[in-house]
Amino acid sequence: MRNFSKKEMQTINEITVFIAGEMDLIRMYEEVMRRLSELIPHEKSFFSCSATHRDENQNILHSINMTELELEQYRLRFSSYDYTAWYVNQPGTKIYRDTDLVDDKIMQNSVIYQDWVKPMGMSYVCGNVIHLGQNAGTDLTLLRSERYGDFSERELFVLSLITAHIEQWFCAHNSWMESVFGLEKDEIQLTKRENEIAEFVCSSRSIQEIAQEMSISYATVRRHLANIYKKLGVSTRIELVNYINYDCL
Repeated sequence: MRNFSKKEMQTINEITVFIAGEMDLIRMYEEVMRRLSELIPHEKSFFSCSATHRDENQNILHSINMTELELEQYRLRFSSYDYTAWYVNQPGTKIYRDTDLVDDKIMQNSVIYQDWVKPMGMSYVCGNVIHLGQNAGTDLTLLRSERYGDFSERELFVLSLITAHIEQWFCAHNSWMESVFGLEKDEIQLTKRENEIAEFVCSSRSIQEIAQEMSISYATVRRHLANIYKKLGVSTRIELVNYINYDCL
């Protein structure tokens, strides 16, 4: 549906291969930001990872092309004025473009646009948001000037391809929550029945087999699985197994 040149396809492949092989969170994002500029022209970008741990908010904010002052301004003041917050705080993984979410006049008259985006010489913003459970999330934001015009549907599609691999990275490296933020998986409480079903999933049993083993209905197993997925911020059996990190992999 979307035609990419050989060079573009090579760049996309190189980015996704790098994501899969990199163990460090910041190095992974730095390479993504650097290489994305070859596919989605932009002058500034940053990523953030945040988590709430024992009622304390913790946050990583990092960029390869923004000043510490620009990042600190966003962290300390302008993040609270972000006009996309109503959208990005909803559960799930999202790709967005500011001009699709907010009327141009509202956006251009906002505090964050007038006092932060515009003074940096930027005009357009797009990004992704990945929720990693109830208390954690990560996002990547790209900003560019008027010279490039607004982000295109094609560019958003490219970002969606890369985002899928970033999401998989977090599924495969869930220990980052503990090592970076001090979070522990047992802080996310599953019921006794949910834990039993999660163990059966990790032993590769089908829903029907789990239902028979536990003497409950097929629909009941599916309902428990839906609750487990929601609590842990996963959407597939593979992601669930990776999250729990049992030896059955």
